[in-house]
Amino acid sequence: MRVMGLDYGSTSLGVAVGNTELGSAEAVAVVPVRAEIPDWPKLDALMREWSPRQVIVGMPYPHQPGHSRTVLTRAKKLRERIEERYAIRCSVVDELLSSDEARRRAREIGRPGGERVDDIAAQIILETWMNG
Repeated sequence: MRVMGLDYGSTSLGVAVGNTELGSAEAVAVVPVRAEIPDWPKLDALMREWSPRQVIVGMPYPHQPGHSRTVLTRAKKLRERIEERYAIRCSVVDELLSSDEARRRAREIGRPGGERVDDIAAQIILETWMNG
């Protein structure tokens, strides 16, 4: 089954896709977020391109350093909007340390330090969900 993972941030939304039969995931895009709203046309295009059967949203629970209830509330709202907009099942996974791991992986593959790693964080979220 094809699934899509999302890493919500205040300025961007990382997107990854995976295959549950193969247990693999790959980072595919970073979608801009403005005023808490993702670039819906870009996300619409990714949904059409990949046709996932389920979406996994990383939840930034407040027990994590640097995360607040505000970010958690926004991620929950995104989940609800995706379920409504695409009539698709959404699950959540704790995104604990996904950004730290994403930065480490980006260094390993030689991605420039200032470049966004939200897509890699979404890949990690998806891998966590598949391995959970």
